[in-house]
Amino acid sequence: MANYCDNCGCRKLNGYCTGCEEEAYIAFVQAPDYEFSEPFMEKAWQQEKDRNKGGDHA
Repeated sequence: MANYCDNCGCRKLNGYCTGCEEEAYIAFVQAPDYEFSEPFMEKAWQQEKDRNKGGDHA
């Protein structure tokens, strides 16, 4: 099930879970040049940080 998140079962795109890591996917893959709000980016960075720890989303 490499194409699905071990945590929630959602499909992954470019290695990002479309459920648990939606903000990170949007901010860093889908629209990296877009200026997002501070709360959105805080959530995206937290998701990216958690993702890089090698948790269930890797």
